[in-house]
Amino acid sequence: MLNFLIVATAFFNLLANAVTFPPPEPCTGNCTGYVHDSSVYFRFTTNGRINIATGPSMTGPWTYRCPALPKCSKINIKGKCDLWAPDVIKVDGKYYMYYSVSSMGSKTSDIGVATSPNMECGTWTDHGSIGIPTGSWNRIDANMLSISPKSTGYMLWGSFWTGIWQARMAIPPLRVVDNVKTVHLEQNTTKRPDNRPTGPSEGGFQF
Repeated sequence: MLNFLIVATAFFNLLANAVTFPPPEPCTGNCTGYVHDSSVYFRFTTNGRINIATGPSMTGPWTYRCPALPKCSKINIKGKCDLWAPDVIKVDGKYYMYYSVSSMGSKTSDIGVATSPNMECGTWTDHGSIGIPTGSWNRIDANMLSISPKSTGYMLWGSFWTGIWQARMAIPPLRVVDNVKTVHLEQNTTKRPDNRPTGPSEGGFQF
């Protein structure tokens, strides 16, 4: 029995040692204005009223500045003062921040948008919901893709339930287009243990 334990321990230690990964390579390439402006990085975080921090580089040091939406969201559902998943994009000289209003495990959710000329504290104007209709999807985890200020962009969203969806945005991108058509892009149908719902898909990103 002792010999078996020794062999088993050695076997599992071997497995643990085999599952290793090399350290990540340093980032390379040209850091253009599409990544940051004026050599200042802005970080927006989930929870609270979307806290803003700034730093001189991606590795910091980071300095907390303020909540982006100190008066909560205009979207009047549970979670309006505890906002999730901010996604910030610059379109035609203005910054658009898309955010989620929801509560854990709920599909009573919505996506809002706020705008700012420079991302600084006190400059964000909340415009409320972007108008995605309710459906089988969960309206959280927004990601906006803008091809050109003169053409419609594409909004991506979804988490759990029926997965990832997409719709066209109006110009400027404060709302989805009228008579919007929603496009189903992906759903994870992997079975999960204990009769839980099928596997999650969330945090989609377009590039």
